[in-house]
Amino acid sequence: MSFTNPTDGNLKVRYAYQRPTNLGIVGYDVQGRNCFSFHRRLSGQGTIGLDLTRLPEGVYLLRITEGDHQRIEKLVLLK
Repeated sequence: MSFTNPTDGNLKVRYAYQRPTNLGIVGYDVQGRNCFSFHRRLSGQGTIGLDLTRLPEGVYLLRITEGDHQRIEKLVLLK
């Protein structure tokens, strides 16, 4: 799974899974507030668009869960 970074608010998430996988993306601002979340079971290849244009410019932390694996990524939102 990869995503456009920095983004203008129209986040494009690309994925490629050989078998059905639970994908979760939860975004937090620098103060730790939950700003958005996305959860879906996906398989195959594709692109998902997430509309983050309602959020202010800044740095966000994404908790990304793919199946049993979790990681934290930084996302920069520029308008």
